[in-house]
Amino acid sequence: MLIAVLCAILGGCAAQPEPEPVRIGAPVDPQMQMVAALYRGALRAQGMTVAQPVVVAGDRALLDAMSADDLDLFPSTVQALLATVLPPGSIAAETAASAPTEFGDGAYTLLSRSLPTGVVLGDPLSPGASESAGQPVPVYRAVRFGRTDVKALNKVAGELTPADLADMTRRWQSGQDRVALVDEWLGRHGFV
Repeated sequence: MLIAVLCAILGGCAAQPEPEPVRIGAPVDPQMQMVAALYRGALRAQGMTVAQPVVVAGDRALLDAMSADDLDLFPSTVQALLATVLPPGSIAAETAASAPTEFGDGAYTLLSRSLPTGVVLGDPLSPGASESAGQPVPVYRAVRFGRTDVKALNKVAGELTPADLADMTRRWQSGQDRVALVDEWLGRHGFV
């Protein structure tokens, strides 16, 4: 009887179902696909189950998939996303009116306000704010990631240099295995 009461209080004795695998997307740009592969590897190193393959589509399709709860994470750049979510010609004026952040001009702030509800931006790639136009930044559904998961994404952003990214992308496009390249980088940076 005591066991039955404890099971009822604790939510049941049956094993809890496994959470759905994290679904990752990437724009068609090969460097963004490499960043997505790095995020995938970093999350797997955290113990998360991550779906394969990475969904490749345009930024609008990726945002729509995220709004429809069909995707959890994708990398892009602040400028590419702004061009997707704001009308042409309004970006410069609206960016100038937005408050700067630790990541540079008001573009990051403006984009954060322009994303669908529940969708947030992580830290952009490690270069300084003056290089923010083309920096990869993770876009993700906040409800899918805990604090340690976000730290893993931010660690990728903090340690991945543009030179690393360009080199890995070049080597992948030259025929080297992307998984091996990602595992090598993650190993050098303490993820595995």
